[in-house]
Formats: sequence, C-alpha cells, structure tokens
Amino acid sequence: MDVAKESDVEGLRDAALKEFGAVHVIFNNAGVAGGSTIGTPKKIWDWVMSVNLDGVVNGMNAFIPLFLEAKRGSRRQHGLGSRPGRCRGDGAL
Repeated sequence: MDVAKESDVEGLRDAALKEFGAVHVIFNNAGVAGGSTIGTPKKIWDWVMSVNLDGVVNGMNAFIPLFLEAKRGSRRQHGLGSRPGRCRGDGAL
C-alpha cells in the first residue's frame, strides 16, 4: 500500500470497513527521508513530500468522514511526525 496514493488509502478504508464493520481510530504514521532540502533531486523531493504530507491528508480525507457520520462514541485521528521531518538539512533540530 502506498499512502501517497489516494486510491490505496481508500482501499484500506474499504477493506477495514468490510472486515471490522467500523473504524474507531486512525494513526497516520508513514514517513520517508530523501536527503537535505538543498541539492535533493526534484524527483526525490516530490516522493518525500507525497508520502510525508499527502499521505497524512489522504488518511484524513478517507477516514475522518466516517467519524463525522458516526456522531457517537470515541473516534480518534492521530499523526506522528518523524525526526527527519523536524531536522534542518544538516540533521540538527
């Protein structure tokens, strides 16, 4: 599964609903690193951004509407950033 692909995340949602009948929690926790900001080839930069940013948005867009429709009980969405996502190009925080 590729979280950067909206259709893959929607497929995961549909499979979870089929298997379990409901979804109560999602946890966005996918991330990749591809070098520093300066000097990274555009193709690598696009891949990193598509996984690290679009992947979170795809997860929220696929699952949060289920939570809003339910209007009951406890529904949770969590995201976890990775250390590379918080570092400057030289690896310092």
